[in-house]
Amino acid sequence: FFISIVPCITPVALMDSVSWKWLLLSMLFISWARSALCVVDGIKGGKVRGVNLGNWLVVDGWMSKPSLFEGIANRDMLDGAEFRLKSVSLNKYVSAKEGGGAGVFVDQDKGDSWETFKLWRVSPSEYQFRALKGQFLSCTGKGASVTATSKSPSLNETFTIERSSYGRVIIKHSSGVYLQASSKNELKADYVGKPGFTDGNAAIFNMTFVGNYLQGEYQLSNGHGPKNATKVLTEHRNSYVTRDDFQFLREHGINTVRIPVGWWITKDPNPPAPYVGGSLAALDNAFKWAQEFGLKCIIVLYAAPGSQNGKQHTSSRDGSIDWPISDNIQQSLDAIEFLASKYGNNSALLGISLLNEPHSPDVPFNTLQKYYNDGYDIVRKHSTTAYVIMCQLRGDDGADPDPAVLYNANTGNGKSNVVVDLLYYNLYPSLANMSLQENINYLYGTRKTQMNSLNAAEGPLVFIGEWVNEFGRGKWSQKEYQKYGSAQLDVYGSASFGWAYWTLKNDVVETWSFMWIINNNYFQLTAGGMAIVWKIIVPVFISVATIMCVLGYIYRVKRNRTRKRGALKGLQGVITDLLKSKATYNDRPDNSFDDGKTEGETQELQIFNYACLSNATNNFCLKNKLGEGGFGPVYKGKLQNQKEIAVKRLSKHSGQGIEEFKNEVVLISKLQHRNLVRLLGCCIRGAQYMLIYEYMPKGSLDTFLFDPSKKAQLDWAKRFNIIGGIARGLLYLHRDSRLRVIHRDLKVSNILLDENMTPKISDFGMARIFGGDQIIAETNRVVGTFGYMSPEYVMGGTFSEKSDVFSFGVLILEIVSSKRNNSFYKPEQPSNLLLHTWELWNEGKWPEVVDEALGDLYSSSEVIKCIHIGLLCVQNRAIDRPTMAEVDIMLTSETNRPSPKEPPYTFPASSDKPDSGLTSCSSNDVTVTAVEGR
Repeated sequence: FFISIVPCITPVALMDSVSWKWLLLSMLFISWARSALCVVDGIKGGKVRGVNLGNWLVVDGWMSKPSLFEGIANRDMLDGAEFRLKSVSLNKYVSAKEGGGAGVFVDQDKGDSWETFKLWRVSPSEYQFRALKGQFLSCTGKGASVTATSKSPSLNETFTIERSSYGRVIIKHSSGVYLQASSKNELKADYVGKPGFTDGNAAIFNMTFVGNYLQGEYQLSNGHGPKNATKVLTEHRNSYVTRDDFQFLREHGINTVRIPVGWWITKDPNPPAPYVGGSLAALDNAFKWAQEFGLKCIIVLYAAPGSQNGKQHTSSRDGSIDWPISDNIQQSLDAIEFLASKYGNNSALLGISLLNEPHSPDVPFNTLQKYYNDGYDIVRKHSTTAYVIMCQLRGDDGADPDPAVLYNANTGNGKSNVVVDLLYYNLYPSLANMSLQENINYLYGTRKTQMNSLNAAEGPLVFIGEWVNEFGRGKWSQKEYQKYGSAQLDVYGSASFGWAYWTLKNDVVETWSFMWIINNNYFQLTAGGMAIVWKIIVPVFISVATIMCVLGYIYRVKRNRTRKRGALKGLQGVITDLLKSKATYNDRPDNSFDDGKTEGETQELQIFNYACLSNATNNFCLKNKLGEGGFGPVYKGKLQNQKEIAVKRLSKHSGQGIEEFKNEVVLISKLQHRNLVRLLGCCIRGAQYMLIYEYMPKGSLDTFLFDPSKKAQLDWAKRFNIIGGIARGLLYLHRDSRLRVIHRDLKVSNILLDENMTPKISDFGMARIFGGDQIIAETNRVVGTFGYMSPEYVMGGTFSEKSDVFSFGVLILEIVSSKRNNSFYKPEQPSNLLLHTWELWNEGKWPEVVDEALGDLYSSSEVIKCIHIGLLCVQNRAIDRPTMAEVDIMLTSETNRPSPKEPPYTFPASSDKPDSGLTSCSSNDVTVTAVEGR
């Protein structure tokens, strides 16, 4: 086919009016071939087929047999071990009142969370005790009572535990005095002499261990002590993974190794205690062996300081999650800097995963996203090609937040080679009792549907960073494991970036070991699954693709020059018209916005001087940067008259920037409403284009609504007023302004809040103007955000007022519930917030829709009204949805409301049209939606 059409396409033919058809056909073939043969740059076979080298550079101690922990004294009393103390004389449990921060008493009949403590090991006999809320048990010395009030341990918080052979202990404070339970139920350091174990005195306690033991690198190193830990870990690193293992992987169809590392690798060979050196040398060996056998390496920051999920494999000391503290985040970024600078130019490096398995809700999304943005910039400083991998948040028992949120937040923004890691473990209790077929159905239903929706969008690549051939509990037959392994390979094989199996070796659970399942024929990978393609088809494809690329380049240069001239001409016409009509211009570098107009008056659009904006933003310094969208970066500024502004600066990499600029200047300059963000002016300096808006000090609604620490600030009255304000703003756009405007990208992050929490609709870059009699329009380019787009718009490119009504309905339900629409991925749950609300509404359980943070402090009638209206707005057929005029009446009066019909079952990630693209991002202060593809 290619041989037959190549002679027809010549530079001369490109000048013909029909040549673009040939070029389009050629480009489509090249695009298809690239996706089929080489999705991931530098990977033979097109996608990652990887194996994790777990339990090597970050110890997961339970995976090794014989155990790495053998020989540790008091092996059951390692860091993080949870225990309870019960007085033998009083027959009562020791309890830290309120879980910590108060006194400690011996007065409880039953042991629970306040009576549970965590060990911090100082030596085989010396320990510190941490209470539920993080405080340490403390005593000032002889005769003093024990309290749980110390935030950090020192000598006063150190105790010696002496054990009997039958579970009893006596506890000595560092002052040399033993603790005892007093007759007043106090725990005091006032026992005289040394107590025995058999006389039943008040100093004897029964020590009972509860919960799971942590067996991570911290426990191993601190348990063995520096000398023994160095010996044990050196031997382990030299023998657990070797050169032969890399050869085995290459011979069995693996092209990538995913290597978990701990943050202390940056200090190697002398890391801080209790860690011991040697992991960096082992990592160097991994890169050397990878180059020898043609494999690629992904480095994963697996264990971050403070622990991002409290698990032993993150080297958590006691299961606490302290990573979000600023010092720990900075140490993590330092680790990324170290790894990127050392391996960024290594030919074996494929990518760097910035953080593994952060836990929700302990790691706030906004904190994680800022860290990911900073980490991306660090990697790009050292490598322009390395993939930057961002792991989604993980919940408990598979209740993971919606990965589309992370996906959308990292779409566009000028980023390249970005990957979202979904980490699909299926080892949750909720799946444990499922049959083989039920697990497979879950794979092809929930997992594949979710993954395909992300694959289909124009954004980051999708990676399944860890999976195992395991399901349910107990032993399963080889045939069952083969069938399940085959199903997972099929499903995860469609991930656009690829997958990585967990893990190379596991001596305890055999089916978790890649080497074991391969050697025992539980599933097989062909050594060069694409060998024929690469040896025969690829050389032909490369030749043809080269010709097509040259011709395509010539064509694109001509086209872009023509389009740019047309765009610039149109833009200049817009600005000229504004200057002739209602725009004002000030050539002084200290010009400031005249804000003397009263509400309702038309504000003149000001043409700002570049020097003014440079001064206002301190020369566009990073400190003033609020965020970045598809249009470009956004900066906070302050004019000479102290008025705060937000400046959106067009990035030269934004292909849609000029069109968006024109759209916003023309559109918003003609719109004035208290619930629309105000465009104050614009600035053009050469090829630089800027939009200046009023600054919204409270930021965007999503930063309150979905942040557990902030959403309590949104009481019901504020939420109801926000809903009403958005409705009035949208009604103005549809019916009351001099133009009829369809927003097309209404979402929670495009609602900004002023100092009085008044909502303002923002980001009109995708908006469209309707003529007087126009009701509906169509587009070949669908833009928008997952979960907010109406079915007719997603599937057919058709949009109208009712498309915005659908988005408004989603907004109402998100505001009432503080849940994102696409946040329901447990097997037993509906697939989105709309269906979840629909089910509860029909069952008469509407209170379960309401955000728990509101408690009972809301108006039932108003909540019912909002849920009812929300469901009316998100009905599947546009004709069934109310207009915004009808919505406004229903919100402000007690008129009869029709019964809603069931909302759409699913929301496709993108249009079926080949040119569709979805991109969304938001900052706290200005929001932007981009239409740029990957």
